[in-house]
Amino acid sequence: MDPFASLVEVYSVPVDAEADPESRGRLPPQEANRLSKFMVDMMELESDDDSDDERSVSDVYEDCSDGFDSDYWLDSELFSDSEVESDSESDIDVPDVLLSATLMNVQSYDKNRRPEVDHKDAPRVDIPWVYFGNHYFTHLTSFSIAHFLSMVLHLTLLDNLLIDPATRTPFSKGLGLFVILCRFRNMNWQVMSHVLFTSRPRLLAIYGHTLDLLSLHYRVVVRVIDYVRVDPLLAAWSAVAHATCGSAVDNLYVADGKPWPWSVPGVGKAARKFAERLGIEASRIQRAFYNGYYGVHGARIQHLVEVSGILYSYCCSIRNHDAVLLRKSKIDSMLDCMYVNNDPNRPVRVMTDKGYARSEHWNPAFSAAQLAAAAYNPTRLLALEENNAANYGPRAAVEHSFAYVFTMFPFFDQKRKFRLFEGGKENYGRLMETYDMAVFFANIKTCLTGGNIITGKFGVDPPSLEEYLHSVHSGTYVNVNFD
Repeated sequence: MDPFASLVEVYSVPVDAEADPESRGRLPPQEANRLSKFMVDMMELESDDDSDDERSVSDVYEDCSDGFDSDYWLDSELFSDSEVESDSESDIDVPDVLLSATLMNVQSYDKNRRPEVDHKDAPRVDIPWVYFGNHYFTHLTSFSIAHFLSMVLHLTLLDNLLIDPATRTPFSKGLGLFVILCRFRNMNWQVMSHVLFTSRPRLLAIYGHTLDLLSLHYRVVVRVIDYVRVDPLLAAWSAVAHATCGSAVDNLYVADGKPWPWSVPGVGKAARKFAERLGIEASRIQRAFYNGYYGVHGARIQHLVEVSGILYSYCCSIRNHDAVLLRKSKIDSMLDCMYVNNDPNRPVRVMTDKGYARSEHWNPAFSAAQLAAAAYNPTRLLALEENNAANYGPRAAVEHSFAYVFTMFPFFDQKRKFRLFEGGKENYGRLMETYDMAVFFANIKTCLTGGNIITGKFGVDPPSLEEYLHSVHSGTYVNVNFD
């Protein structure tokens, strides 16, 4: 029998979010440990009713009362509120009072379900853009206050007041976005707790719930090409990019992959359960996320860079080649229907390195072997060399895109903070969506600031934030199945 089975009903008891933290039944650690032992023994006593053991409730109480602070409990609210006619300790049903105290303590201290318990020294900061100055706010989030508030107003698919269903924690949309950006800027929870005068469990609840909602509504923006916004602009982009950087005509995208190191996956209970579902050994999971060429465990990130500075991303295991990652991301399928002015002789082309296959829409650099094979034909050799020279500089834009995201959000460069198994469960999907949301915020900053290093290279202006989010707000994105 589970000794804590009777506590399940405690989790469904509504708790007033505005209640005084002093009334939440918090106990000194020594008393809490003693009460926990008392409760376990009480549950064992109930389950052994048919046994020959003649232990009684009073015996259990005596076992747990070694060093018991009777003055603390006699002066507590539990005894003062109990329905007793006498003030003497003998008239009080001590075991029942201790059991009630145990329930209150577990309800207060449970890490996943408990309400927030804030700092006593100062009021918590629920509107940081008012509390902090612009310089410090920009340091914390990489957004100025004006740009941050503009982002909050434009993300209309999120309610202004959010409530985490697990912890019943109410918070504003702006505070949720602020917590995510601070975490992406590599601020740890301890520092964030002191900055916002808010408990760590409350910050974790805010971060997790806001990230889930963002991923649900806006992840499609960084995984699917926005045809409604892009298609009317392809011809103008081609002309401007060719005139600015000398890239080949109609080369409007750049693609490449990059390793994203993680911690070494464990082989514990969560890994074994995950391996059992897949029908493999737990040790093979480590190999599935290891790349011998890079010598690290982790994931592989693919960026598709638009000449307007907008980034698209997709992640999978680091063992996958760029070509496999391309197929899984469905980017090749999305580009198959893109032509400048709907002219079949002008396919939209993607500049890549030599790791990608050449096709109508893909223009990888010519390898040394291909140049050597064309040596017998000087005219063709000159054309191949000119193509490589024209696309060499623009193709570096994809490297700038990785630097743009990892510099803005240094949290993603800390491999020890990314674990495939954490908290007894698989964390793969959460890691993927976390990086996609970082790319989403990077795109928002590009829209708000009017450009980045990529737009400076190609000379194409990025869309406004309203234009960038128009398709997701109007529901005109193409439905792509990534399974």
